[in-house]
Amino acid sequence: MILKAIVCLMLLANAGRQIAYVDLTRPPKEPPSTASASFAFRGGGLIGHGTVAPLYTALPLSIKLIRFVPSTDRVSWKEAVEIIVTNTGAKAIYLPIGTEDVTLLVPTAKERRYFLLLVRLGDEASDIVGTVMAASNSEHPDSSAILQPGDSVVFKIPFDTRTANARVATRGEANEKLIVQATLYGMDLDGGVDFSEQKSESKTSDNALTWSPSSAC
Repeated sequence: MILKAIVCLMLLANAGRQIAYVDLTRPPKEPPSTASASFAFRGGGLIGHGTVAPLYTALPLSIKLIRFVPSTDRVSWKEAVEIIVTNTGAKAIYLPIGTEDVTLLVPTAKERRYFLLLVRLGDEASDIVGTVMAASNSEHPDSSAILQPGDSVVFKIPFDTRTANARVATRGEANEKLIVQATLYGMDLDGGVDFSEQKSESKTSDNALTWSPSSAC
């Protein structure tokens, strides 16, 4: 009983930690890879290295938008939004947090994954105002975060203010609700084709932030 109580106290002490702050607005450090392989999409079902799950498993995550912040690369037409992604499940999960997606997703790397993040002002394809990904592979353990239940990662993700402002103007509204959508993918080189496989259902943020042309930082 004493040992069980100690273990419970340790788990409680570690619950709710922020594991990392991931800035996806920084320019890449490495040049694009010259590795040659054709690219294609196919179905799949995998969450975490080597853990098989039903096709398009729901992500046990909560995604909450925090605030608008300046983009680190200081491009005039870019802004960023900070989001906090929390493991709401009962088990630990792996989440890609690497910022050098081109380098981490080269076809020669093993067990590649990426966490695709879309910034949106609605459900239509034309409502996407930002696209970015965090990536990982098993050869770079620091490119993955292990989130215990309650643990979180904060991502800083960019979006195009020109597109966002144009969507607001087109709809004739003073502002629009900005949301984030996340999906987990894996990549597998098979017969010279680099397949990208969707591994989870898309998860939409639990809340939204109001965007208007005057919201720019």
